[in-house]
Amino acid sequence: MAHLYQSRDFMKWTKAQHPLHSSAMTGMWECPDFYLVSLDCENGLETSVMTGNIKHVLKVSLDETRYEYYTIGTYFPKKDSYVPDNTSLDGRAGLRYDYGNFYASKTFFDASRNRRILWGWVNESDASNEDVKKGWAGIQIWMPNNFVATRVQMFKVGSSLEKNKLWYKPSFAGFVDVDLADNKLSLRSLIDHSIVESFGARGKTCITSRVYPTLAVLKNAHLYAFNNGSETIIIESLNAWSMGNPLMN
Repeated sequence: MAHLYQSRDFMKWTKAQHPLHSSAMTGMWECPDFYLVSLDCENGLETSVMTGNIKHVLKVSLDETRYEYYTIGTYFPKKDSYVPDNTSLDGRAGLRYDYGNFYASKTFFDASRNRRILWGWVNESDASNEDVKKGWAGIQIWMPNNFVATRVQMFKVGSSLEKNKLWYKPSFAGFVDVDLADNKLSLRSLIDHSIVESFGARGKTCITSRVYPTLAVLKNAHLYAFNNGSETIIIESLNAWSMGNPLMN
């Protein structure tokens, strides 16, 4: 269950009379997030916008599964209620931000660049005693600035289009449905010292994983493309580059 609070000065807040939205048999909701997206452009929207061709997104972090789920729907200001569209299931079987290790995210609007930025927590896949040995656990990351726009475009996929499975198997992963109507699939992987992010279908699907390689380090690290399926796959293009060093204070 999610409640909505309103404020005119960001100092005093008033709780709405009725819950914003709830879903049965979903357990405790953590870190809910509620914001707008435009159906006409990829720019982010400030939260108070209530006109134009817009939809609302409600994201919840379910404590039972430790995953992030979201729906897109309509917000009714006079009733302070949110009704999801019939585009995805509402709850544990619904759409997810990330099909890997990603949790407790929040968004904010960057007015200087008209974008909505999403921050998320990437936890460990090891046992807690291993975290104690390392001396840390978890890392904070944020998605590309067109994240929300690509998610909205997912709902324009017709039911007659052929879909298939994108299979990715790091230490923390899953199976993901992607659109293969044109028999093409894009995959963009960002590999850092302890994290791998893979974006499929031009960002519509993401899998995040923590990794701690002991052999594939620096010059010993290599990338391979292979196919374990029964159909022939042709790689039309393959680009590789080195990421720049982070700015550290």
